[in-house]
Amino acid sequence: MIRLFRMQTAACRLPGLGVVSALALVACSEGATGPGAAGDAEPAVEIGTLTADDIRGTDLPGELACAFDIDDTPQPVMLVRANVMDEEFSEGVIKVDGRVEPVRSQTPGGFNALLDGETLAGGGLTVDVIVTGEPETAGEESPPMPARLVYVGDNGARMVVEGEWRCGP
Repeated sequence: MIRLFRMQTAACRLPGLGVVSALALVACSEGATGPGAAGDAEPAVEIGTLTADDIRGTDLPGELACAFDIDDTPQPVMLVRANVMDEEFSEGVIKVDGRVEPVRSQTPGGFNALLDGETLAGGGLTVDVIVTGEPETAGEESPPMPARLVYVGDNGARMVVEGEWRCGP
C-alpha cells in the first residue's frame, strides 16, 4: 500500500509557484490574442462639422430642423429636417470621415419625433440622438438641450459625442 502524505517543505512549493508565474506573464504579455487584444480595436471614425456648402448641397425636405452641435462650434455635425405632419419621415446629413452622409428616421413622426431625440440610418450607418437633460436657458424659442450622439458605422466603428440638440424653425 502506498501512503499519501502532505509535503510541508518550501522546496516542493516553489516549482508550482514558478509555473503559475510563467503562465501569468504569458497571459499578460503584449502578444496576447483574443477579445480585447490590440488587433480587435474598433475602427477609427471622425465626425466633422458641416460647412455651409455641405448643407446647401443636400436639398433636405422639411419646414423645421434640428441640429447637433459640439463644443460651441458655429456649424453642426448633423442637421435633420422634417415636416410638421406626424406621418412624415425626417431626413438629414452627418459628416463622417470628410464625407456628407444622408440619414433618415426609421419611423414616421415628423418634427415632433425629433424633439426628444431620434434614431436615423442610411448607407449602413446608424445615428442615435439621445436628449440627456432639460434646456439650460428659458425663454428662447429653440433652446439647446444637452444630448448625446451615438454613431455606429457599417465597419463596426463606434463613436459617442456629447453636445447640444437644437430644434426649431
